[in-house]
Amino acid sequence: MKNRKLLYIILLFWLISTLYLLLGTLIFANSTYYGLILVVSSQIILLVQMLICLFYIFPKYWKRNKIPLLTVSTVILILAVIAIRYLLDEVLFVHLLNFPKTANLNLQFFIYENFYHSLPGIFIALIAFLMVQLLESQQDHKNLQAVVQQAELIFLKSQINPHFLYNTLNYMYAQALPISQKLADAILHLSDTMRHTLTQNEKQLTSLQEEIQFIENYIKLHALQHNQGICFQMSIDGPLDGKEISPLVLMPFVENAIKHGVLNDANKPISIILETTDNEIIFKMQNHISNLPTNLNSGLGLDNLRRRLEIMYPAKHILTIFKDDYLFKICLTIKITG
Repeated sequence: MKNRKLLYIILLFWLISTLYLLLGTLIFANSTYYGLILVVSSQIILLVQMLICLFYIFPKYWKRNKIPLLTVSTVILILAVIAIRYLLDEVLFVHLLNFPKTANLNLQFFIYENFYHSLPGIFIALIAFLMVQLLESQQDHKNLQAVVQQAELIFLKSQINPHFLYNTLNYMYAQALPISQKLADAILHLSDTMRHTLTQNEKQLTSLQEEIQFIENYIKLHALQHNQGICFQMSIDGPLDGKEISPLVLMPFVENAIKHGVLNDANKPISIILETTDNEIIFKMQNHISNLPTNLNSGLGLDNLRRRLEIMYPAKHILTIFKDDYLFKICLTIKITG
């Protein structure tokens, strides 16, 4: 949809400018065959130049704030346009269409002139690109508001008094402790898991330390349901202090591993690796795929997560997923401010 909007805007401008130049050539330039060919060829080059900017250079470098690469790519494109103009005007048209060759061609002035005339195409493409980006941003904002309102409505409909829930679970833990350590641990992990889930609903960001603790409690809670537990490895490289992340954004990967993964094979453990830098959080997870039947709708969690990442971290995350018949791997990189 976005690419279609860009294409329509550019084609409309190109069509209007082409008609304007053709009419000007016919009316004011004596409608020479030579002039018409030059107008058409220059307009075709302009269209290709703008399309390359719109669908390759700007999406690849502008949105990711890679200004040096953006500048280099733009300059290379303009130099390519100049080279094509020279090839057409001074070589192909001269030999194939018998156009007059420019006498005493000043190559330096030719480069300067075509460089100057190439800039409007770059700026027009940039304006169109930014216009569509603004429209997309406004639409994303509306979608985010709708999602938040719907989430708040669902939460209010299903909400129970957290203090009553915690007090009840604490009472159950105290009663179960003398009877079964395993049952008491299950109640304790359930209490911690539900506390984290309920308290994070109203937050946009939570500390990375709390999120990792929640993942550990979640895995331990599910491990109690299996006689042999869950074999998993977790390693953390880098500081967690001061790092924040959108709540529960890592959980779908853990849920997916528990639903579909091999859980109790020490040779095939679920692997979780968390790396942090000053401006990035890198979360890697790997699990071997179980051959047991699973719920067909279980992929919805990852689809919803992709949409959530697009809203919460637009152009600030990279998610790669690998899957074959035996192994499932993900790598999520999130850019943060500190």
